[in-house]
Amino acid sequence: MALVTVAEAKTFLNIQDVSAAIDTKLTGFIAGITPVVERRVGPVEVRTETSVVRSNGQAVLPFANVISIQSVTIRATGTTVTTTGIVVDGTRIKYASGASLPYGDLTIAYTVGMTVVPSNIKYGALEIISQAWETQRNKEVPAFLIPYRGKAWPMQHDRNDDCA
Repeated sequence: MALVTVAEAKTFLNIQDVSAAIDTKLTGFIAGITPVVERRVGPVEVRTETSVVRSNGQAVLPFANVISIQSVTIRATGTTVTTTGIVVDGTRIKYASGASLPYGDLTIAYTVGMTVVPSNIKYGALEIISQAWETQRNKEVPAFLIPYRGKAWPMQHDRNDDCA
């Protein structure tokens, strides 16, 4: 799911214009703020990641908001490990049965992101877009408000929270 859609940004900014130029500019703003927001709350855009991690019976992935595990491969041998019964606990993956994952380096392919973006994150992103939009319209926005207003909502969401 997108952090914010162009339609949501237009509604938030009360933009009635349907020109492609405005859509392009808003798309650029959204693309620009998405990594900034994701750095604070973890992945928002749903995507597949592949990581090499060290297992000691369990493995810790570098990203929060893990949706599913696609594959686990023992790096040294190329042997595929069954993903049936693997559960995700925050960023840690393990077998629900308590059995150990193979020890050593594992290559793990998994899906991260948020299937539903919490409203505090969405409105924080819209506020950042609003500030960027206002500066494009030659309106003065007090500089001290830009960082605070943009951070206020996302900061209420810890990347280790369960965010569906």
